[in-house]
Amino acid sequence: RSTPLYSSAASDVYKRQNLINSRKILTINISVAVFETPMKAEDFYETFEHFVPVLRSIVIKGIGDFTLEMAEDEPTVFQFREYLLEAFNKKLRDLGAQPILKKVVFSSFVIT
Repeated sequence: RSTPLYSSAASDVYKRQNLINSRKILTINISVAVFETPMKAEDFYETFEHFVPVLRSIVIKGIGDFTLEMAEDEPTVFQFREYLLEAFNKKLRDLGAQPILKKVVFSSFVIT
């Protein structure tokens, strides 16, 4: 386990109005972190915010098939977080962005 030299984070709110077969709304606030990077948090965020619209489209696509049962199932939510980390990093690599993300955290995952 590594100790972060810098932990950079950026967040945005992603909302899915229609969980399949439900009138519930799923709201996810996602934070990402980069560990052991010489980049200052402010510089990372300034660079990263340009990629947020592209990453948001990955989230929207990923939760497009979510049902209420899936949103309430911890293993499914964990797998979704892992999927996002992999998909985000693939997209960032494809776009030539650095550094690569080490962690995706749902700072909130609310069903209302």
